[in-house]
Amino acid sequence: GNTSETVSNTVASAETEVGAPSIVLDSAGEDGIYNVAELGADGTVTATISLSDDFNADTDTLTINGETHSVTVEEMTAGAVMVEVAPEATITASITDVAGNTSTQVSATVASADTTGPTVWIDAVTDDVGSVTGTLTSGDRTDDTNLLLSGTVEAGSMVKIYDGSTELGEATVTGTNWTYTATLSDDTSYQFNAKATDAAGNESAATANFAVTAATATPEVTFIDDVGSIQGELTSGDSTDDTSLLLSGIVELGSTVKVYNGTTELGNATIEPDGTWSYIATLNNGSHYRFNVRATDAAGNEGAATSDFSVTSDTVAPLILMDVATDDVGSVTGRLTSGGTTDDTNLVLSGYTEPGSIVTLYNGNTELGEATVTGLTWTYTATLNDGVDYQFTAKATDTAGNESAGSSDFSVTVDTSGPTKAANNAIVWDSTQGGEVASLDAGDTVTITFNEEVKVVDLLLSDLTLTNNHSWGAGAMLSAVNDGGDGYADTYSVTLGTGSTAMENDKITIATGTLRDKAGNTNEEIGLQVDVDTSIVVFDLVSGTSSSHSGRTFDANVSYTLYIKVDSDSETVNLASDSKWLLGGNLGVDDKIVLVGDELGGVLGKSSELITRFDLDTTGYGYFSNMVWKGSEANAQPGSVHLRFDGSFMREYIPSFGLAWEGVDRAERQTKVDLFTGTMNLTGQHANQGETFNNVYADTLPSNVAITQPMF
Repeated sequence: GNTSETVSNTVASAETEVGAPSIVLDSAGEDGIYNVAELGADGTVTATISLSDDFNADTDTLTINGETHSVTVEEMTAGAVMVEVAPEATITASITDVAGNTSTQVSATVASADTTGPTVWIDAVTDDVGSVTGTLTSGDRTDDTNLLLSGTVEAGSMVKIYDGSTELGEATVTGTNWTYTATLSDDTSYQFNAKATDAAGNESAATANFAVTAATATPEVTFIDDVGSIQGELTSGDSTDDTSLLLSGIVELGSTVKVYNGTTELGNATIEPDGTWSYIATLNNGSHYRFNVRATDAAGNEGAATSDFSVTSDTVAPLILMDVATDDVGSVTGRLTSGGTTDDTNLVLSGYTEPGSIVTLYNGNTELGEATVTGLTWTYTATLNDGVDYQFTAKATDTAGNESAGSSDFSVTVDTSGPTKAANNAIVWDSTQGGEVASLDAGDTVTITFNEEVKVVDLLLSDLTLTNNHSWGAGAMLSAVNDGGDGYADTYSVTLGTGSTAMENDKITIATGTLRDKAGNTNEEIGLQVDVDTSIVVFDLVSGTSSSHSGRTFDANVSYTLYIKVDSDSETVNLASDSKWLLGGNLGVDDKIVLVGDELGGVLGKSSELITRFDLDTTGYGYFSNMVWKGSEANAQPGSVHLRFDGSFMREYIPSFGLAWEGVDRAERQTKVDLFTGTMNLTGQHANQGETFNNVYADTLPSNVAITQPMF
């Protein structure tokens, strides 16, 4: 630093030259004037007197300002002596050795001091932005983020601006005036003050704080859709189905808020005491809106408009189409049509919708999931279960929340299993179509039914193999019974040809892979054979046939139901000799007998009366058990039917009323056939004893009996 000092030298008259001390003063700074900070606590300057290298404290003497100074041990150790000197004063020093020789006297003069700080003022804080401008008063709010502060100060001084105790920067000083532009952040309070430092370095006290709050932010705005399936806060660019859209936000207390569509003012918002505001905007379908909001504070400062918030009003439901279901599995692939069958358990559904929409898939009313939407198209992979029918529909929800009605049902049946025989009546033989009713011959048929439709052209007569190499006969034909024109059928009929050796208990075998269903599945080996209920035995005394199973032998361990079929209006009965059943003695009380006629009323009895009741009776025939028409006992059983357990079935008929038993040839009044042979049943009453006739009479064979009983 610059020092202000005067050094004079006085030559001693001595033979020996003594080393002189040196003097250094505290710096007065660049200006050469001491200020308060540069002076000591008592307003003095420290002079450092450095001793010569050969100074001996025991023999030499240090003289300061003409007075001897006793050098202390500490000073000797430091090699210097510190002396306080007043501003503008002069200090001298010399050293005298033991011989009386004195060094050159050195001196230093302290510069002047200026210890009075400058005065600084904040004269004005100026807002030149927005609708309200001019000079602010401490405590005001401003929307000017580059606020101009100005004032006066002692010429040559430096001015620093502070926010509280935080230094912001230096002002520009011109003569006695200064200016400073403060950068403000929104919603921040400031305590501006200034400090000046004069040329001597003296710093002034801070000015009084000038309080300012920056309020430049636009109002906070939220757009709420509370209508339809999509609700909640919107983002700019959204569509909405809410025609009364709620705008809301928060603003400075005491402010007003105006809502605009672009530059068109819509109205004033409602402001609550806590600063929250709201506005209901009425929207028209198909219109586009650019909402913005401006707030004006209590001082009249109008803020900038918020950024435009873009909203499109849309109250029209989107279009949804289910265009196709695609099967890409198995031998039959490609587009399905509604009502089709598929073996694809991951079926791709696709269609069209409005861009941006959400597409949800349903099976009936059950939601399955959301489709993937790309532009106008959507796709969804549905997981399917075998044997289940699906009714797929799609619904679309657009970006505004409008939900479409469901698309037309697209029905699909899942079939991953190959065809097999039908659960019921898979094979039915009909021996009544040919020339001989009692046995199969040319013209008779067998009907085969599968559990589903199979491709007609895949099934040939040669694919139907009979048991024991039996033959269908020359000229036999296979035809589809119910081909609906699509080339598929589930029921087929074989008409026997000449010389057929087919039998009703034959098994028909269809090899693996022969059949193909609509889904493309093929069959495992199928065996078709009449499922005979061996607890049923039919005696058809009209055609003269009986059930052909179980070796035509009764089993004592089986509870049988016997159907005896007759003509209701004729006493004629017949049975071929090879249709008898053996071991009739195995029948007993656990077996049931049903008489089958062909009229609802019953079987013709005495005097052409239809008998409506019968009992079992053991009288008149000793140990024989007979089935006797009720009411005919007194007339020697005229008009009656007898079933004896010796295998005799006898039907008696009296041609004219009152004809007595005696004198009438039995051949004229009865016919008789043997149903079976065996031992007598001496003790048991039949289980039907005492039942009404209707319980043991039918006017036709039950269908399951007629179909499943092989008759020869």
